[in-house]
Amino acid sequence: MANIYDAQGAAIPVDALAAGVWDRNVKAVAHRGFSADAPENTLPAYRLAREKGFEYVETDVSFTMDGVPVCLHDSTVDRTSTGSGNIGSLTLSQVKSYDFGAWKDSAYRGTRIPTLEEFLLLCRSLGLHPYIELKQNGSYTQEQIRSLVDLAAECGMRGRVTWISFSAAYLGYVRDYDPEARLGYVVSSVNSGVISAAQALRTEQNQVFVDAGEWGDAACNLCRAANLPLEVWTVDSGSEICAINPYITGVTSNSLLAGQVLHQAAMG
Repeated sequence: MANIYDAQGAAIPVDALAAGVWDRNVKAVAHRGFSADAPENTLPAYRLAREKGFEYVETDVSFTMDGVPVCLHDSTVDRTSTGSGNIGSLTLSQVKSYDFGAWKDSAYRGTRIPTLEEFLLLCRSLGLHPYIELKQNGSYTQEQIRSLVDLAAECGMRGRVTWISFSAAYLGYVRDYDPEARLGYVVSSVNSGVISAAQALRTEQNQVFVDAGEWGDAACNLCRAANLPLEVWTVDSGSEICAINPYITGVTSNSLLAGQVLHQAAMG
């Protein structure tokens, strides 16, 4: 197998790439990148996730005051940077001047916030499949969401992106603009209302799944009856991963490759 190189020309170890075989059983999604060790939602966190063997990575998207989508979880930059203020009140130039790495570790000092375009291009170069979360409180317009779908296509990632959200309305905007887009309805728990909302997102061409914060047998049974795949978040305990219902097809984690954990447990 030939080496794959990241956007900076650094080789990704072949052994790390081979870890992707575990995803044949359960997708392992790196929450905000490998955020256990690297600053969340930054390019170093996604490079590290790839090096650790992840093939799926999650990010959050927000818009700057001048309309540029960036990778950021909070509504403000205060917690994860040297700056302060609401992201919607800051220009891209302003937020690019802040350090988004030093808060995590001095080794990441000088890390800048990535635009969504930079993130998508990195994913393409590393063979990563992004899960892009449309924040429930993101106050996106329909036009903004369409611009995100267009951006994914412009970056060569159409059909290689999963859109997730706690907002069924936002996912509906994506579905209406791209009927083939893979959608994940994020919820705290599964009930009949969740099932109905997820089913309403289906087209004849797309895949829709439920992405839940709890994963008991009742949730699995509801999803199974509706023929809806179930993924879960955010699980950082190996014992909890080993106890998941076999119906579950994906696990978001800050550090653990779910399929690898399950394989190692089965091997004793």
